[in-house]
Amino acid sequence: MRGKKKRLNRGSSLVSVIVAFAILMIAVSMFTTAMYTAATLTNEAEQLRARTDNAMEQYYLSSPEETPLLADGKIYFSDPMGNGFYVEGNVYRSKIDDFIIYHFK
Repeated sequence: MRGKKKRLNRGSSLVSVIVAFAILMIAVSMFTTAMYTAATLTNEAEQLRARTDNAMEQYYLSSPEETPLLADGKIYFSDPMGNGFYVEGNVYRSKIDDFIIYHFK
């Protein structure tokens, strides 16, 4: 009689199989969401890259505006600590396809 009980307890119960399947489904849904998000961001990046390439192509095929933006011809860059540098020269701006391209000469 004792040997017969041990044989009946072998294997997985239906509850443990359902729990394992539920855990697997949660993992699959997380993976699917991550892949969907990655695909969406990749498509947005490709569209932005195409727009940027188009704006740069139009910029280099045309000439920049002839009016400098700055009176003294300097753009200053600095960090919160006060350290910085500046770029000298004529600075031109071109607005193409919602992009503003700054050109330093």
